[in-house]
Amino acid sequence: TGGTRISNGKVIVDNLAYNGFNYGGLGSMVDDPAKFVIENGATLQTQARAVQGSPMMMASEEGGKILNTEDLVIKMPVSGTRLTKLGGGCMKIQVENENLNEFVAEEGVTEVSTKPAKKVILKGGEVRETASSSYGIEVAAAPKMVSTWRPAGGLYHTNAFSGAGELNIYNTDANLNCDFAEFTGTINAYYTNIDTKVCNFAKVKNLGKATVNITDETVLQSNGAKIAIGVVKGNGNLGGSTSTTKNEWIIGNDVENITAFKGNVEGGNFTKVGACRMDVQSV
Repeated sequence: TGGTRISNGKVIVDNLAYNGFNYGGLGSMVDDPAKFVIENGATLQTQARAVQGSPMMMASEEGGKILNTEDLVIKMPVSGTRLTKLGGGCMKIQVENENLNEFVAEEGVTEVSTKPAKKVILKGGEVRETASSSYGIEVAAAPKMVSTWRPAGGLYHTNAFSGAGELNIYNTDANLNCDFAEFTGTINAYYTNIDTKVCNFAKVKNLGKATVNITDETVLQSNGAKIAIGVVKGNGNLGGSTSTTKNEWIIGNDVENITAFKGNVEGGNFTKVGACRMDVQSV
């Protein structure tokens, strides 16, 4: 075809054009993103496993939406304003989208092996990293909405987080070098290694405005680093000494009492700061 422009409503296809499969539900591949445009919040829905083989552009303030019920592999760059991911299928972004302003993970899982956009907004969906990452992430807030971020084990992540939403983080390695200075929401800390049950925040910075919920059986570990957290809660524990170091926890704030922490402080150095009251099971 001469190009595709989805300006309103929804277009449903089974396939998209890609290499050996040159004719998808919207015709053959194009090499100009201006010939494959989604705008005004319109939706492209893929019903079967598909591979995107043409560059795409999201236009207008609302940008475009892609709803995939099965795996959808993004192989060619997406540019423009905003791409929103809907649907329960996994979207696999395998190309750097350096000219896309925002990627919104609203539903399902997005598997990321490179920079998905200048900024990612978590809005109830899940992002799984398969490579090191450094882009900005905003966690949107809404009643009963929980987003999920899974960093890649053994790799380095220096993402800067913002927003006031609720976020699940699954992490065991000590390579999480993220900055939460602009984040005022809640982090639910989970372990990924059933043997150690450790969620490691050794290099995490600026949690003074955040709430950290240490989930059941999880031990929050700092590998001897000094970690300051505004509010802690949950049934998990603040880790004590490792084989070579002592953790140093600085907990508290001037506004909110800490009454929902049912875990223990296992040892190390513990300092309570701020005007708030903190209830602790044992130290």
